[in-house]
Amino acid sequence: MDFSYGKGSFDAVLSENDIFFICEKALNKFDVDSKRILVLIPDNTRHAPIGKFFKIINEIIGKRVKKLDFLVATGTHVVMTLEQIYKFISINKIEHEKFYPDIDFYCHDFSRKNNFSTIGIISAKEISEISNGLFSEDIEIPINKVVFNYDKIVIISPVVPHEAMGFSGGYKYFFPGISSEEFIQTFHWIASIIGTQKIIGIKDTPSRSLIHKAAEFIKIPVLCLSFVINEYNDLVCLFAGDPINSWSEAVKYSEKIHISFVNKQYKKVLAITPDIYEDLWVGSKAMYKIDSIIADDGELIIYNPKIKEISFVHNNAIYKIGYHVAQYFLKQWNKYKNESKLIMAHSINVKGSGTYEEGIEKPRITVTLATSINKNICEKVNLNYLDPETIDIDNWKKNKKEDQIVIENAGQVLYKYKKI
Repeated sequence: MDFSYGKGSFDAVLSENDIFFICEKALNKFDVDSKRILVLIPDNTRHAPIGKFFKIINEIIGKRVKKLDFLVATGTHVVMTLEQIYKFISINKIEHEKFYPDIDFYCHDFSRKNNFSTIGIISAKEISEISNGLFSEDIEIPINKVVFNYDKIVIISPVVPHEAMGFSGGYKYFFPGISSEEFIQTFHWIASIIGTQKIIGIKDTPSRSLIHKAAEFIKIPVLCLSFVINEYNDLVCLFAGDPINSWSEAVKYSEKIHISFVNKQYKKVLAITPDIYEDLWVGSKAMYKIDSIIADDGELIIYNPKIKEISFVHNNAIYKIGYHVAQYFLKQWNKYKNESKLIMAHSINVKGSGTYEEGIEKPRITVTLATSINKNICEKVNLNYLDPETIDIDNWKKNKKEDQIVIENAGQVLYKYKKI
């Protein structure tokens, strides 16, 4: 469907009536009566009022549809339990059974190979054109086959800067949201080789082009509710329509709300991540969203005692290769060519840019973990360690120094260095 309804403001937030009205008009136009509807939602690593949309959608179409279910588009993140889903959408088991007994909740699991059906193939020629020659092989497009049990799909899509796509949202809820690791790793690898800082916060990127090319094979009608929230979790815009145009409108607001331009670089940054980041796989947002404002040979300290694992899903793969700059892998390609490109892309994102010459790796900045991940593990994966109990946050804030800064809720806002 074409772009339909929306509203946004840089000076005010949307009212409850605004949100309801936009959703109602869009869902009515989407022709949901007596249809089987699947709603794709983000997981609990995202700041978004998903509970609000859950209740609005139920109120508008719950009694009109033949079936209404929700699928958590986890991508490569850990699978959520039903209790975690309840908490995320602000209901409990009793409310589910009493008020929403016909709704089923699913959670995507990228590791289960029998979950997928291939919807098409992107040719080697197209891949080469999209990736500027980085790839030139046919790539299959698998998605979670549960979607084929439904007549139409609705995406609930928060939009923020993203390290591999430029901005999250839109068709990203299919790729990587409900796709396989084999397909996901392609655009993550493209982005990491191009350079995360050349991708993140940029609307039109090769990885986004790849997503949109893959989306051409989706034949089920899709309605996307694209929105941007401020630091208080309030919506500043909401656009409803097809996943490309509604996403595109929301990006205009994310560019203003979620990107902060800074006219200096710091030698030391203490990045305090939100408590919803419980592993470094997600908590590493603090690195690539702050990297730009850290001076050469500077240090980023990622602080959060609630981060207790490198990755709940990918620990062993990361332990095997550690964290390194891109040239470390590219200049030893025979050694690493069979490793997961998804894991290598993550590795590069966390370590940042740098060089690898004559067996010596020199990252542009030092990344230090002040988390519940112990020193031995940090050393094993090639990151620095700092005991979080030695950090006095109040003292950091009081003793302001010219060359250091404290950033709270690190990973939410993208900081970009802009020379005066």
